[in-house]
Amino acid sequence: MSQYTAPKTNYTSTKFAQPYTGGKFKVLMVATDERYLQMQNGKFFSTGNHPVETLLPMLHIHKAGFEIDVATLSGNHAKFEMWAMLGEDEAIAEIYAEYLPKLDKPAHLADILDEVAAPDSPYIAVLIPGGHGAFNKLPESRYMQRLLDWALANDKFIITLCHGPAALAAASVGRADSEFPFKRLRAVRVPRRFGRRRESGHRLYAGQTAVVARQTPRRAGHGGEKQQNFHRRQRAQRPPSAHRRQSLGGQRAGHFGGRRIAQSRWRSRVIRTR
Repeated sequence: MSQYTAPKTNYTSTKFAQPYTGGKFKVLMVATDERYLQMQNGKFFSTGNHPVETLLPMLHIHKAGFEIDVATLSGNHAKFEMWAMLGEDEAIAEIYAEYLPKLDKPAHLADILDEVAAPDSPYIAVLIPGGHGAFNKLPESRYMQRLLDWALANDKFIITLCHGPAALAAASVGRADSEFPFKRLRAVRVPRRFGRRRESGHRLYAGQTAVVARQTPRRAGHGGEKQQNFHRRQRAQRPPSAHRRQSLGGQRAGHFGGRRIAQSRWRSRVIRTR
């Protein structure tokens, strides 16, 4: 698999005019602790969290001034798709070394949920990184469900990308379809025409799925008729290839754990992570 990966990203630098310096607020990252994912043919795929889709979002959050705590379902160390680890990227190597102690000895998610959900919780966001490992156990976890419920109820950020949104299916465990809180949220891909655009020192990769969402409804009439007509014209001009859906474990993009994640009026935006 390493023949399909690059030795480094095109990340250059990230500078925030006013990074957070308060020291109180943090981000909780839920990593996968499972190495192998069984495929439909019975074989096992060596997986975990993708290094770029984990470490580069961490780098941006770290540069913004927020500390990141790491948790897994079992408390065992976080697993990476090591065949995709970058051997020539200094920025990735530095953030990996910075957080290696937490990645090697993460918190047990069940043990910290009371602290996370406390009224004076220091956590402002939940990060679920990419990588095929997100399909392992996270979508069926009651602990993941409780974490997502807390984040939604308290208007916290939920940040996820690529295969990470599979973990959002945990919010559906034991619930009817009508009670699935993400049923109106659609996972979107960065259009190919943005693949060469650089913003804030890094590139938007065509095909990259990334979602940052909060359960904050938009104002009625948001955007106005003029803006809505503009977006309709933009959609009509897209080539047929732009409408193709990405395959995720035999399911269509936007379907996780049998649940449809559709478009919503929630406030959501793409976070540019690599």
